[in-house]
Amino acid sequence: MPACSTLKDAACRQRQQSAPWYSDRRNYRHKKIVRILLILHIICCGYIKRFVLPLLLQHKIVAAMKFKVGDKVLFLNEKGGGIVTRIVDEEIVHVSVDDGFEIPYAVGDLIRTAHDEREEPSSLASIKSPSVTGDHRHSPLQLLPHQSDGIRQGIYLAMVPRNQDRLLFSVLDFYVVNHTTWAFYFGLFMNRSGHFHGVMSDMVLPGYRRHVKKVERNDIEEWNHSLMHGFFYKEGKTEVTDPVSAHIIFKPVKIYKEESFAFNPLLHQKAMMVNVCNIGKHGI
Repeated sequence: MPACSTLKDAACRQRQQSAPWYSDRRNYRHKKIVRILLILHIICCGYIKRFVLPLLLQHKIVAAMKFKVGDKVLFLNEKGGGIVTRIVDEEIVHVSVDDGFEIPYAVGDLIRTAHDEREEPSSLASIKSPSVTGDHRHSPLQLLPHQSDGIRQGIYLAMVPRNQDRLLFSVLDFYVVNHTTWAFYFGLFMNRSGHFHGVMSDMVLPGYRRHVKKVERNDIEEWNHSLMHGFFYKEGKTEVTDPVSAHIIFKPVKIYKEESFAFNPLLHQKAMMVNVCNIGKHGI
């Protein structure tokens, strides 16, 4: 069809638009635009999936990753792992490796190992209650009773310097340590001038420690000759043990001797341990 001689020739334009070849050209243009938009969509989605989402996910993981002293970690950029021994700030932690050295690491270069790597027996897991395991005052020991490495099963009172670099000057955190396969219910009493005063009562899960109190060194005398009453409990068929009634006796002067605070594998911290009672196959 001949081209229109002028744009004002409306009849000519009408004849061209009604022609089949004009309609096909218009459809072709529409399809080409749709293809271009589809290609752009695919490219954008691929870019977001490959580059943007991993960055956002990594940022989210790093922001959510909060380590605490005693956590077992693996290195992301090298082989091996270790145990967190000190928190410097939100970005840097110190990790104790197998050869005993403490090395600072960025939090983004570490990943916490799964809880089930401790090979916790199912009989222990069945005792746990959400209200206790979610409490920051309770924390798991680094060794379970079947991994005791020669440490006698029993109940201990642990005195842990809060600042592990200043053993003789730091305030002390007191813990009731349950290194048994039984749940332990206890009451703790302080001896003040020959009169006992109740301090607290609670339950400690097997393989856990329970924070009692932060104690200033000037107040340490009040804890000597304190008293702990308690009993052990285990679900299902079991042998019943005798109740516990034990005086907690130690020499207060020992807290001013550095050798009193030895590294304890249950806590993975330096601590002074006072044995409350031991438990064996045939009870206390």
